[in-house]
Amino acid sequence: MRLTALIDRGIVPKAVLNMGETTQDRAIEAGEAAAIVTDTPLFGESLPFDAVTGATAPTKVAAAPIGKRGYPLRKELGVPAQLMAEQPPGPEVYGSDEFLRLVARSFIDKADLTKLVARRRQNAQLSLRDLFLGDKQQLNLNVRLSNRRIADQAQYAFEFNDSIDPRLLKRAMLAELRTAAERDGVEFEEADLRRAMDLGALHEADALVASVKEAMAGFRKVAPAANIPDPWFDDAGLPEARLAAHGIVPSGMNRPENEFAEFLDQDESGTVLWWLRMVHNTPWAGRIILPNGRSFFPDFAIGVRGRSTRDQIALVEIKDDGVTGRLNSDENNLKAQVQHMEYRKPFWAAQGDDRVFERMDWVQDLRRINAVERFQIHKLVFI
Repeated sequence: MRLTALIDRGIVPKAVLNMGETTQDRAIEAGEAAAIVTDTPLFGESLPFDAVTGATAPTKVAAAPIGKRGYPLRKELGVPAQLMAEQPPGPEVYGSDEFLRLVARSFIDKADLTKLVARRRQNAQLSLRDLFLGDKQQLNLNVRLSNRRIADQAQYAFEFNDSIDPRLLKRAMLAELRTAAERDGVEFEEADLRRAMDLGALHEADALVASVKEAMAGFRKVAPAANIPDPWFDDAGLPEARLAAHGIVPSGMNRPENEFAEFLDQDESGTVLWWLRMVHNTPWAGRIILPNGRSFFPDFAIGVRGRSTRDQIALVEIKDDGVTGRLNSDENNLKAQVQHMEYRKPFWAAQGDDRVFERMDWVQDLRRINAVERFQIHKLVFI
């Protein structure tokens, strides 16, 4: 497992094994990022592409770290020298009047906030999570909720993206909601606007996330990432893989990832041209920026014959079957609804009965990730 490998190398403390799944996931991401820094020679690899000057540093041959072997990139398979990575909007975007107005207008429309402005009572539905081993309980309250309580409950929704100042977002939303209410002839007091805004965030948090995603679309950029490691330094004697970007099954993958790599490598149809296991939080991986501002690195980049994306690349994320509840975490539900600017929507796969891979997808009506069909290699061609 990835965590065990990091512990064996002394990068992550052994005590993490006794901690919760969320803490373990964070430790894996941080540990893999630290491992890249440790394993990468200081002057050995070419520098990332410079989007301003268009220059790329000259490539130098790096010496293998002690106990490692270098596996060259198999360019003859059509593997590109670089993947494309989305670039996050800067603070000048997240704090701009234009961006905040776009979010506010979209959310007011999606959540129909003008209809909430005049309401004095609200049938509030509170989702109580992580109770009774993860069961979700629904509680309907037909009582008048205080403005203060509503605001406290709604605050979390406004803070889902650390790069967006909730005070600035609320200020922009109040201004846009005031304009919309006046336009529709709705009578209101200032407190009614704030209450409607907070009720909307409380009950329509997904609409707020969707509004941020739509606003970000106009500011997102994509640029070449750093060069894919060439050679890739890893343990000696790893299993060979005929379609792998470096000719081997890399270390550090968990069981489902290893079996999916084997599944790809067994393709005889000619659909799979090559596959590459992307390492999280590395400068060369094909990153997607989520609406909450975080980065998403799907597990595999795959060259697919006939796919109409840049370099014919498809992205695939491998997950568990959801029995433990981790599949449908808030973070995964968000990841399942985004797409890469160049490579489009990532495929999701998980092992079902008899460890056969199933294609997973976000089902809006169920508001969860569900198995939709058996995973079929030839469908990687489809956008």
